[in-house]
Amino acid sequence: MALRKKKKASAHHFQKRQIASSADVLGWSEVVKINNIMRRPESGGTHLGSFFRDLANVHLAMHDAYNIIQWKYEPFYVAFTATSQTARSAAPDLAALTAGYRLLLPLIDNAISSASPEEKSSYESLKKNLEDLYVESVAKISDGEARKNSVAIGEEVAKLYQIVRNESFTPIPYKVSTERGQFRFEEGDVGDDEDWAGTKPYGICNLEAASGGVRQKPFSPTDLKKATYLRDYEYTRCIGRKDDENGIPTKGPGCKVVASEEDLKFFYAMDISGHTVANQIVKRVVEHLNSSFPEALRLFAGANLAMADATISSWKTRQRVNHWRPFTAIRNGLSDKSLPGATQEPDWISRSQDVPNFPEFFSGNVTIMGAPIAWIAKALSENSKSKGNGYDVSNLNGKPLTFRFEGVYKKNGVEIPVAQEFTDLKKMNEANARSRVLSGDHFPESTKVALAFADRMGRKTYELKFLRPYSKDSVLQVDAQGLIKRCQ
Repeated sequence: MALRKKKKASAHHFQKRQIASSADVLGWSEVVKINNIMRRPESGGTHLGSFFRDLANVHLAMHDAYNIIQWKYEPFYVAFTATSQTARSAAPDLAALTAGYRLLLPLIDNAISSASPEEKSSYESLKKNLEDLYVESVAKISDGEARKNSVAIGEEVAKLYQIVRNESFTPIPYKVSTERGQFRFEEGDVGDDEDWAGTKPYGICNLEAASGGVRQKPFSPTDLKKATYLRDYEYTRCIGRKDDENGIPTKGPGCKVVASEEDLKFFYAMDISGHTVANQIVKRVVEHLNSSFPEALRLFAGANLAMADATISSWKTRQRVNHWRPFTAIRNGLSDKSLPGATQEPDWISRSQDVPNFPEFFSGNVTIMGAPIAWIAKALSENSKSKGNGYDVSNLNGKPLTFRFEGVYKKNGVEIPVAQEFTDLKKMNEANARSRVLSGDHFPESTKVALAFADRMGRKTYELKFLRPYSKDSVLQVDAQGLIKRCQ
């Protein structure tokens, strides 16, 4: 283990200080395992919004803990800690795993404390998996001093990120309205994502400016002459309606379109959750490129940073626009008199048979999946193993990377396996957007705006050069505690 020359870290401008580090003896699979433990929103607290912030916090903290020891990439928030200032040796991979472990463990403990008896055993199993992974990882570091310093650095980084999490938002309840065009709760629902509107962004401090060029107001009943709104309303009413008990699409009154069998096969293959798919995409990219440990940390951190800021901005827009869901609009909102050509259906039910308890515009699922994909695409476009714009992964590292989504379409009591495959990330995003309309949960305009918004936010996050490769010209504004100035 060769010692490296130490440099003093300035309280104003960061100067690189390298610690003698043991070789990476862990692997990116440990990062993937951490993420897999986090996949279920229940492990992140009561609110879905909390889960997204926790995803970003965990992955950014792991990235920073590694890179303040072995500077491969610039850290995001923590440039140095008390231990990293004095340590002579450390294992960066163990520091990263320690940071992730310390942030994730209390989230699972919180879930256990509030879980039902049926759920409790599942959470306890998650906790044991995490503890076993961490104990196994610690045991792999044979150097006693490096092990001690690594754990200390990881814990210090985790503590700083926990402060960011606790101070980053103020809950703002949804507006309750009975006005035409405004979102309202259905069947006694209560909003579970209200904290997003009061959440501070991580990296894009001016969210409004960053989303410039993407229209923030939907076609709504307050502008009844808009042909696009009538088109969207009638399309969702007809294409997104519930199928009959045999899985056959039903034709609504006055409908000119009806879902085809191919539409249903597509829908049941693409009935996905954006945040889970986004991180599974990162996992597949990491595997395909055979990424190093720090490269894997960066890809997970960047994708989750983009996902968090895009989702924060999306929910702020939802609060401001407060647009009603198709379920409410079609059942209660419109009549031939208020929007000529529209058909009101008091008993209409969507194909998903769900009424999300937050405003409709614009699609969160499309945003949540699209922004991290845009960040990954930008990263791939600059990767020597990639060709083209980063979205096309048909020849990534000399071979195709294929994403396959599977589901079951039940017709006349017979279960039919269905699947969709993609080697183009942009087309995969567009397919997800289409599925949200087929589900009856969104109007087409909402998914169209979400696609453009997510792509812009993901690219913007990357272009701000967070987590970029370290170079001799790297200069970061760092305070005396080792914290890099960000939006917080």
